This record gives sequence, structure tokens and C-alpha cells, in this order.
Amino acid sequence: NSAEEQTELGIMSVEDPAFYPRLYNLTKTLESTGLDVQVRKVLGGVWEWQENYNPQNYTFDDYPTAPAKEQFSRQQPMGRQSVFHLEMEDDSNVARSDVEGALYFALAENTIPVYKLESITEVGDGFVVAALSSEGSIIVVFDGKSHVNVNIFSHDEWEERPDKIMGAFLLKLPFNVVQRDEQPRGTERVINFMSDIHPPEDDSATADSEDEDFAEV
Repeated sequence: NSAEEQTELGIMSVEDPAFYPRLYNLTKTLESTGLDVQVRKVLGGVWEWQENYNPQNYTFDDYPTAPAKEQFSRQQPMGRQSVFHLEMEDDSNVARSDVEGALYFALAENTIPVYKLESITEVGDGFVVAALSSEGSIIVVFDGKSHVNVNIFSHDEWEERPDKIMGAFLLKLPFNVVQRDEQPRGTERVINFMSDIHPPEDDSATADSEDEDFAEV
């Protein structure tokens, strides 16, 4: 047999509690002959009867919630980070000036006040450009060929902000969004947006409560 030849072997076993030890011994025996053996998958299984089986059921109250509640109350969200992964639609030729122009257009269209704009070109065939603003930051990474990453941080946590920025950015480039990642940014192990901690409906509920109290007085 040549090294390129492959053989697949299917094994069916019924009511054999020692199936796995037997399978292990079989693979070791075959490997001792010089064959390269791979177990691709094992399907099925038998539930073994357990005498006096009496599992303990747990409820939500059985788990400590104090650490989670403390973390939830201590976190300080500061904004939203949105990371966009873009791939070229076709075999178009995109230059550094095209990507930079798309970023400048997106900044202007969204009236973002930029106090620092810096490009780094000594990175392979592509480049990195960062725009810093009092409203957040935008970092664009271009591999020089067909892939662009856009990392947007905004103190405005609503999704409409990065949506508008990317909408303007993509008007100037033949790219499609293939992946998007969103997460809150802040301190104290932040995992929630401010709107998750204090939903907008809380404000109206508070106002209604105050009106009722005033009426009672």
C-alpha cells in the first residue's frame, strides 16, 4: 500500500459496556503494524442503570448572587466599541488613498471633531490610521489588499452612531461587512451598557411615580 491510500472502517457494537476499552486496544494493535489510525467519530451510547439514583436539584437561590450584584452595581460604562471586519466585493484595486479618503469622508459626514489624525505606513503592505476625537476614536487597519478592520469607540453608546459612520465609510469603498462585534467599554469589569443598567423606561416610571405622590399630597 502507498502512503496516499486510505481505508475507512465502520464498527457497530450493541450492549457492550467495554466498547471503549476494546476500541482503544484495537487502535493500538493496528498502530503497532505501522498504520496511522484515526478515530473520526463515535455515535450513540447506552445509559447505564444506576441503583438508588437520587439527584439533587438546585434552584437559582442556591447559588451566591452577591458577587454578581456587586459587579453589576460597580461597573461604569463609558461608551460602545464596534469592530467591523470588511472584505472586498471583487478584484478591485484599492489604494491607501482610497481608504484614507473614505475615512475623511465619514468623519466629515458625521461632523466628528478630530483633534489628532495619524497614519502608520511601516506595516507590511498596508497601513493603520487613527482619528482621535472628544467623542471617541476610529482606527482603520488596511492589509493593502482585500481586508479592512474598522474599530470605532464612541461615548455615545447607541448603535446608530457606528451605523452612520460605517454607512458613510462604505459609500467610498467596494467592501462588504462580513463580521461585526459590539461590546461596552468602561471600568470596574464593565459588561453592560448604561442603558442596560438604567433603561430609558425607568425615567418615565420615576416621573409617573412623582406625579402620583404630588397628587396624593
